[in-house]
Amino acid sequence: MKVDVTRVLPLSIYASLKGEQVAARITADDAEYDEWIVVKVINFDRETKEVEVFDEEPGDDEEIGGQRTYKLPMSCILPFPKRTDLSNTQEFLPRKQVLAVYPGTTALYKAVVISTPRKRKSDEYLLEFDDDEEDGTLPQRTVPFHYVVAVLHAPSNNPQNNLESKFSRVGDNYRSIKDEVASTLPHAGLESSYLIVGIDVTKSNK
Repeated sequence: MKVDVTRVLPLSIYASLKGEQVAARITADDAEYDEWIVVKVINFDRETKEVEVFDEEPGDDEEIGGQRTYKLPMSCILPFPKRTDLSNTQEFLPRKQVLAVYPGTTALYKAVVISTPRKRKSDEYLLEFDDDEEDGTLPQRTVPFHYVVAVLHAPSNNPQNNLESKFSRVGDNYRSIKDEVASTLPHAGLESSYLIVGIDVTKSNK
């Protein structure tokens, strides 16, 4: 599972994460699959911009009582929502793809939102995890909201795709923009015939 994460938060955010659980990608950039796990932050080094974390549940191959630590770049860290602040936490709508902790583990996988905490009147999402098929169907599993984070995709290297992404919203709302400008001109003492508004948008019809 490759998850492209491009978000880097302000340094003050990382500095405030000491002692907090976060999601961390512990595999190398060139790995075929990403491995995301729940870890606890030990320290943030402002000079190297690295976050030191440790795995609270080491694997069977590690010594009893041992804790594996990692020093990771900021781009490999995703803070979890505050578990005591559901009302101010971003809610992911149905069919939205997210990254979530699989029930009974400390590993995170891609999933699709089926139902939200608000809809369920609880503090849990109902999710379908990728590649979690049982008898040809995807079981729906509940996950606490504070173990669900956004999946952020890296921008495409295709210039046309980048252009479409940048201007699609403008293109889709061209009529409303034009009408809004036209209705505003009289208040500014201008006639619409004196102003030419041009929006050149290259957009695929796919």
